[in-house]
Amino acid sequence: MCSDARQAVQGFGNSGCGKSDSTADQEANRWGRNCGDPNRYRPKGLPKNSAIMKLILAVLVLVFLVETQAQWYRFPGQAAGGAKDMWRAYRDMRQANWKNSDKYFHARGNYDAAKRGPGGRWAAEVISDGREFVQGITRRGNSDAAADQEANRWGRNGGDPNRYRPKGLPNKY
Repeated sequence: MCSDARQAVQGFGNSGCGKSDSTADQEANRWGRNCGDPNRYRPKGLPKNSAIMKLILAVLVLVFLVETQAQWYRFPGQAAGGAKDMWRAYRDMRQANWKNSDKYFHARGNYDAAKRGPGGRWAAEVISDGREFVQGITRRGNSDAAADQEANRWGRNGGDPNRYRPKGLPNKY
C-alpha cells in the first residue's frame, strides 16, 4: 500500500526521477515483501562490514547516557544520606525542645539533605511533603503547615537555615 501511494505521488514528478524510479521502487518492495535477499539492491561501494556503524552508534549512545545520567548511580546513596539528615534534624528538634524552633529544624534538615545532591534533595522533599500530608489528615499540628513548607523549600533550595533560628537556641544545634 505504502509503495502504491508513493508511486502515485512520484507520478506527479515530485521525486525527481519520475516513473522509472517509481517502477524500480515497486520492484524492490515486492522483492522485500517476498523475503528476497535485500543485498540484491545494495548500492555499489556501500561497506559490507557494519562494525564502523556499530561503533559510531555505541559511541553516540554512550555520550547521550553520560550527558543525561552522569551520576545516576549515586542517587540511592544520596537519598539514604538525605533521609539520615532529616532524621537527625527531627531528633535534634525533639531533644532541644526549644520554643519556636521547628522552622529552623525543618530548614536545617532539608538544607543538609539537599547538599548531598539530587538524591538527598528528593528524599528531603518526599519526607517533608509526607510529614505535612500526614499531619493534614490527622489534623494534628497543621496550623502552620504553610510556614513549615516554606521553611522546607528554603532549606532545600540552599537557603541558610539560620534565618529561622530562634534566639537562645544552644550552639549544639
